[in-house]
Amino acid sequence: MSGLHEIDYRQWALSGGIRRASFQAGELHGWCDYLRALKQHSEGEVEAELRASQCGGGAVCVEGSIRTKIGGVCQRCLDELLIDFDISVRWMIGTAPVMPDPERLPEDDWITPPDDGRLDLRALVRDELIMELPAILTHNAPCLEQPIPAEDTATYRAFADLKGLIERG
Repeated sequence: MSGLHEIDYRQWALSGGIRRASFQAGELHGWCDYLRALKQHSEGEVEAELRASQCGGGAVCVEGSIRTKIGGVCQRCLDELLIDFDISVRWMIGTAPVMPDPERLPEDDWITPPDDGRLDLRALVRDELIMELPAILTHNAPCLEQPIPAEDTATYRAFADLKGLIERG
């Protein structure tokens, strides 16, 4: 698990170091309910490689990649599926209200630094995975091409039926 933990991000940027880590998905604390359900199907291995550098104005830029496989059940055909994630990440850590370089990142990719200067890299990796997950798991192939089977068109109208019974006496 070496490499991804709470770290003094300023020292990390000064050293220009690269953090590499490989750990089990279950080690990411604070999984949302959706991920808890997926976690049991997961291949379990999360690999991250993150590099920090100073980027002016007191800000620190963190760039890198996160790779993992997460499994689940396709919501269309109900078969097992496995999703490969290869996510490129780029975060700016600082409190600058204006971007020093407008081509770097949108404003919402700024991370406000913690007061003690220690950044939880695992939390950032977890949050990035959560944001990349699809809202509904489906295969990309054949099951999406098949039409959805038509269901019976019987409509259950409990209140309308109750009203009819009351009116009939």
